Amino acid sequence: MAGSLATLLTGLIFYAVAVEPYAVARHDLTVRIAGLPAAFEGYRILHLSDFEATMPREREERVRRIAQLARPDLVVVTGDLARKSLPVGKKWRAIKAMASWLGKFEAPDGIWFVQGHGEMASKLDEDELRRTLSAAGVGSLWDDVRMIERNGALLALAGVRVHDYGGAGVWSRDSSGLIEMSPGNRPSWLELVGSDSHDWTDYEFEGRLSFSSDEDWAGVMVHSRLSQREDRLYLVLRRSTRPVLGLSAHGTAYTRGVIANERPMPPGVWHRFRVKVQQMADSVHLRARTWPDGEKEPDAWDLYYADASETRIPSGTVGLYAEGPGVKRFADLRLTHTGGEFRASADNAAWIEPAGSDLLLDLLARAPLGTPFVLLSHTPDIFPDAAELGIDLVLAGHTQGGQVRVPLFGALVTDTRLGRRFAAGLFTERDSSLFVNRGVGTSRIPVRFLSPPEAAVLTLTRGDAP
Repeated sequence: MAGSLATLLTGLIFYAVAVEPYAVARHDLTVRIAGLPAAFEGYRILHLSDFEATMPREREERVRRIAQLARPDLVVVTGDLARKSLPVGKKWRAIKAMASWLGKFEAPDGIWFVQGHGEMASKLDEDELRRTLSAAGVGSLWDDVRMIERNGALLALAGVRVHDYGGAGVWSRDSSGLIEMSPGNRPSWLELVGSDSHDWTDYEFEGRLSFSSDEDWAGVMVHSRLSQREDRLYLVLRRSTRPVLGLSAHGTAYTRGVIANERPMPPGVWHRFRVKVQQMADSVHLRARTWPDGEKEPDAWDLYYADASETRIPSGTVGLYAEGPGVKRFADLRLTHTGGEFRASADNAAWIEPAGSDLLLDLLARAPLGTPFVLLSHTPDIFPDAAELGIDLVLAGHTQGGQVRVPLFGALVTDTRLGRRFAAGLFTERDSSLFVNRGVGTSRIPVRFLSPPEAAVLTLTRGDAP
């Protein structure tokens, strides 16, 4: 019995090390997209991911043969072209070799790459990486969109950098109207939404805010249209990198402005604020000031900006913004405008978190309304935000399918915030689909068990997601 078990164990180890990691298989699947134009019926996308290579070898040759037989319309790669553990010099050699190999693939609508964890800006120079890929005939999509045209019909292809899609803090509110954001490492938004809030124009927004860490970002939004699924707003905030009151414009650009007073905003104390926004005939004017709680409100404004551009934001609601490792608090919030006065505890308005994320809203805004949308992301963690916004298809990798799977249990490790459920395969939520590719190479250890490498061929067809 002991000898048989030893023989079985030896055989399994041999299979996991020497057989399965090289058994690249073609994975064919059909993805339904509501409203897919007839011109894109049967459109084929070859999806590859996570080569983790040093140069094209046996595995890559199998991928090349699959690509030749599949005759895809489009080739996409969702990150980790070269082995992450390589020293920088050897990694660049690996990237150049793999880019040259990948650039020889044939696809009418091109070959497109989005960065993985191994290609993040903290590890590689993004401009040099983009030039290297481009020289080999491979396009890069990092927080960008490309339109694919067929017989006058359009398909949007977008790609995102590696972002931390999890780790958001949690908004909470008590009966006094105090609103609090717990520690979180990604931007979080809260909007005051009433029956006509997207039409609000001239108003003043005031209240108090505090934050516990010098690394916190905290502020308020005016003329925000996030709840209208538009990444458009004026943000008055205090940054960790510039701890005084400043302005950031989303979806437009202010044309002139003055910061008259750089009043320090330290953590651990309450600050009062007032923001005034006015819609003129040809511009939007914004003024703001802050001062220590308990002191007299100054007469002068700390900052003044005017947006006279064609993209100025003529109306919208107010909101709160918070990000960082500390606790952010907002209190005594009051909005006064031509339609009346709203307080944080008002019954005729509600504080809500806008759907999706401003990053995805920005990408969606670059495609004509109703255009089928395919999003490339190294990690599947972006899918909940994408599903909230109705993005048709998300293609991701990163997990290697778990790389090692145990019968009746599944993947041991996936390194995603979504957990083992999204280790590999096709998933649907609302009107959105997610496909998680098992990848070609291996990560950390050169082993695969019950999670073979794959080259996926997705065929698009018209219809509602199941």
